[in-house]
Amino acid sequence: MWREVTIIIVILVLLFVGNYLTQSNTTKSVEIMTQELQSLKEDMMEHQNKQQIEKKMEESMDKWHKIDETMAYYIEHDELEKVETGLTGLKASLAVEDYEAGVVELEKAIYLLEHIKEKQVFSFINIF
Repeated sequence: MWREVTIIIVILVLLFVGNYLTQSNTTKSVEIMTQELQSLKEDMMEHQNKQQIEKKMEESMDKWHKIDETMAYYIEHDELEKVETGLTGLKASLAVEDYEAGVVELEKAIYLLEHIKEKQVFSFINIF
């Protein structure tokens, strides 16, 4: 009997620790990407140099790919692909210098990132 109880306790502890680690990684990653995208949005709104905006976009995409690699282990790929689609749309809008459409795509990507973060939060609503 004690053996079974010990195994159950160990499993529960592992679940809670795993949840904490994935939730903290998700929160940190979403905050990093949101800050990057907000900074890019400010540059777009000020209509700064196209090369500077494109460079910042490439840096943001590189950060996203690193974040995507780690989050792909525990988050639905569909959610991550939606963010990737938004960022690709943003990149296409920047290529043709359509900053208004780029801001819309950027806001979609930020919204989807926040949605991923909210979805990962350990709460009773997400459990039931």
